[in-house]
Amino acid sequence: MLLRIAWRNLWRYRRRTLITASGMALAMGLVMAVGCMQDGMFDMMSDVLVRQTHGHAQVVHPNWPTSQLMHDTIAEDIVTRASALPEVTGASGRMFVYALAASETTSVGARFIGIDPKADRIITDYDQQVARGKGRFLSEDGAGEVVIGADMATELGLGPGDELLFLGQAADGGMATELLEIVGIFRSGLDQRDRTGAYVHLSTLQALLALDGRVHQVMLVGHGIESSAAVRDAVRGVLGENEGIQVNSWEDADPDLAKMMGMRDAGLFIVMFIMFSVAGLGVLSTMLMSVFERTRELGVMRSLGMTRLRMMGMILLESVLLCAVASLLGLGFGGFLDWLLIEYGFPYATADGEGVSFMGVTFPPRFYGILHLRPIVITVVFMHVVAFLDALWPALRVARLRPVEAMREH
Repeated sequence: MLLRIAWRNLWRYRRRTLITASGMALAMGLVMAVGCMQDGMFDMMSDVLVRQTHGHAQVVHPNWPTSQLMHDTIAEDIVTRASALPEVTGASGRMFVYALAASETTSVGARFIGIDPKADRIITDYDQQVARGKGRFLSEDGAGEVVIGADMATELGLGPGDELLFLGQAADGGMATELLEIVGIFRSGLDQRDRTGAYVHLSTLQALLALDGRVHQVMLVGHGIESSAAVRDAVRGVLGENEGIQVNSWEDADPDLAKMMGMRDAGLFIVMFIMFSVAGLGVLSTMLMSVFERTRELGVMRSLGMTRLRMMGMILLESVLLCAVASLLGLGFGGFLDWLLIEYGFPYATADGEGVSFMGVTFPPRFYGILHLRPIVITVVFMHVVAFLDALWPALRVARLRPVEAMREH
């Protein structure tokens, strides 16, 4: 009975109800669009910054994270042992060294990254980063091949088919020099890597540095970014206690990035607070106007025996029903905006058409949204809470009505 009365009262002033519900629906739709866009951005960031720079977990020498010296190596056979674990979907050994990369006319400081192209293909998309029309990635054999960053290629004036001189120092103290054939030019989206990075085959770098069978890092990926702790613990269980080995999750390896990724909902809550604070004023205004206009009617209902609690419940129920109508409209509007963002994306390019760079990452010139249920549920619940709180004042005013005084109102 109370539900039927509340529903009838809600539509007594149809225009006002629709205007208020439309305002709330507009706010809800915009919040859903922000959540969809934010999820797309954070998922892209997690792929670029986590999977391709740290992996979900990694095995290193205990001194490597702080010193990164050439001799801080671990055994390459850890790759095989880790790959056998069900928690691990991919494992690849890496080697890093700073050396000079030189052309006939100039040279630059470069960070050479030794990888196994076959094993690494499961972990990263390095092989897909080669710029269109700029050669190819390392072959599975890859002896004597190198793929360099686009900005480095521009600075050296080199392209696919040219030779690059590697000039560095080996682990035994001797000189390490080699002419490498440039087979491709990549653009990773990481500014520093595009400017100083060069990929060579792991075996080539091991031979140059006199570190056969050794690697600086074993990158591991699991079934998702949330599985990093499970991957770390599983690998630790296999390798056991070893003073020369340290297993870290990506959160351990980069706490600042983990903290930033943990704040992905902060922006959504800020937008929700702003949007629903404004929309909430509309709900408060609507409910107060409804109470003022029905004061005499409410006094009659009170005199006929309706309790204060039921009177409050009727007003609060009207607010909840108003919010339910707004939710249906908002889900339709928000769903349409989400579809546009998922299908067509949102242009976010600079004047020259390139993506915006932030924290060393060059974002693509167009963001695409990703739809998750969680932000939609949070938005609907938050809107209902706001509507309920806004209706408390009118409900308390109704509960304090004196029947005789209320029935004198016109």
